[in-house]
Amino acid sequence: MLSKEELIRRVEEAHNIRRWYQKMPYGIDWPVKTHFEDGKTNEKSFGEGRWKNYIWPILRRNEDDWKNSTFCDVGCSAGLFLLRAWYDFGFKRLLGIEAADGGYAQLQVTKEHFDKMPLVTYKNALGALTETIADSKAPQINMTTFPIVDVTMMSCVHYHMDINYLKRYLRTLAKKSLYFLLLTDEKAGGPTNASSTFFERNIIGKDWTLWNNIYTPSIWLSDNPHNSTPWAPCKNITSLFYKSKLLKRLPVDECYKRQMNWHKGKGGLHEGWQKYAEVFYNEVFPQFIDLVLEGKINENNHRNCLVYDWQAKGLYNSTPWPPKVASERTLSYINIVKTVKDHGQEQPIALQEHLDMADPWDGWHRVAVLKHLGFKYVYGIDVIPEK
Repeated sequence: MLSKEELIRRVEEAHNIRRWYQKMPYGIDWPVKTHFEDGKTNEKSFGEGRWKNYIWPILRRNEDDWKNSTFCDVGCSAGLFLLRAWYDFGFKRLLGIEAADGGYAQLQVTKEHFDKMPLVTYKNALGALTETIADSKAPQINMTTFPIVDVTMMSCVHYHMDINYLKRYLRTLAKKSLYFLLLTDEKAGGPTNASSTFFERNIIGKDWTLWNNIYTPSIWLSDNPHNSTPWAPCKNITSLFYKSKLLKRLPVDECYKRQMNWHKGKGGLHEGWQKYAEVFYNEVFPQFIDLVLEGKINENNHRNCLVYDWQAKGLYNSTPWPPKVASERTLSYINIVKTVKDHGQEQPIALQEHLDMADPWDGWHRVAVLKHLGFKYVYGIDVIPEK
């Protein structure tokens, strides 16, 4: 946590790059003027009001417990909604993507001040952007290596995106995010300033389904007797909450148990191989994971570890691999451990009927690492089984 003096200094420095949209809950007397104070925003559809009226209700409505889940905010600015997702729902991991130089500087203030917040930040752009953030030199986000998440949110940032890129991004996102939450102005015009109807018909694509309902709160209708629509007091914003038709989420313990059962007989393995699987995955591999994380096994000394020996010597009558192959396999396991530790699961596991793995070897080590590191879920996509 930053000291009061350091925090005020950092707020002012970030303000010199770009004005803050709203005051953040830092516990200080706010030292600079924000957009909100200029009267450019509607308190019920902006900042804390937007979280309270459009984001919190729809998250609460669709999932009672997000404590073992990941929340990603695309175009997160200073990270107010990430902070609220952590406070209000206890999301285990938070990912913030912000391309603008000023917004990213503000996001770093939030990250450093709330140092216990499980936040990973990305200074990346998402598609062709409008001139409003043309000063940013941020590289494009790499969706291949970007972690799988439970909820991805865009809060009116799709206005800055090229419509064709947005459509391609959503096709990819269907294999990377269980849910997608979009906040859009119901009466917005132009191709990317998509109203909810335009978005539904032309952008979202066939890989998503609208989950529950479009949420348009009307609880402040009585504030203004001249309002003629339920959402008018809230600046016409509508929340669209989608569920991926492709991505599945499985309890990691269940997935691990299924695979151990496969190894113990359903896979037609001989007795020696069954013993290999039991000892390797319950004893040897967990020790290997810990040693990699402690830095005691690495790329330079991996040939001296027990995992390499098991690959090269074919213990318990398993298949012995040539030294080069055993080395490559061991190095791949080291990479899996480091990747999962830093980013979680990056790629979905191929699944077939009854949520079993289509190929028991594809993703099995990722499952073992996820389980050992305390992750609660494994993510996969269905594949068409061969006839």
